[in-house]
Amino acid sequence: MRSRYAERMHDALKIEFADVDFLPDVDTGFYSSSYLRAWSFEALLRSFLREEFGSAWFTRREAGSLLRELWTEGQKPTADELLADVAGSELDLSAVAERVGEAIRA
Repeated sequence: MRSRYAERMHDALKIEFADVDFLPDVDTGFYSSSYLRAWSFEALLRSFLREEFGSAWFTRREAGSLLRELWTEGQKPTADELLADVAGSELDLSAVAERVGEAIRA
């Protein structure tokens, strides 16, 4: 796996990677999955806000009031709970794939 790690990192980033970094770079807590869930939440919430308040949702007082209400809860509700309450949906990683596709096409 050491050589495969160095090869994949080089292919992705176009710089040389030493295979000695293989184990220290492994994310034992799967921290990266938290990022994916956060990106999914953001993409789905943004989509909901656009559908509910229009493409200029960030200029609408009602959207701001909704966001303030959500954020007053702090980190008590999970992303799953917030999406279910607000948009009636669940986290879906396809939303992240769509956003990445949009960024690539832009």
